[in-house]
Amino acid sequence: MITYGTSGGIDPAPFDPVVLGERNIAVGGYWLGAHLRLPGSRAAEPLHDLLALAASERIQPMAGAEYPLDQAATALTDLISRRTTGKVILRAT
Repeated sequence: MITYGTSGGIDPAPFDPVVLGERNIAVGGYWLGAHLRLPGSRAAEPLHDLLALAASERIQPMAGAEYPLDQAATALTDLISRRTTGKVILRAT
């Protein structure tokens, strides 16, 4: 299982470590911000390259929904209700 982002919050149901161990299931976590601060981290250069590609629009994030700014409450409701995928964009104009 891989997840990225927690727009719906943290799942309140905890993992049972005994069940995980019995089934040889491992759970790991990764936080890019912490990784970037590690001495000798090699993540900064690829991240810089990725951001440059995004800035040049050679790659674009997946936009799942767009809302005008006056519908921000609807956008938040849809996000919380898991009716969106990708990024949710609020347009100021």
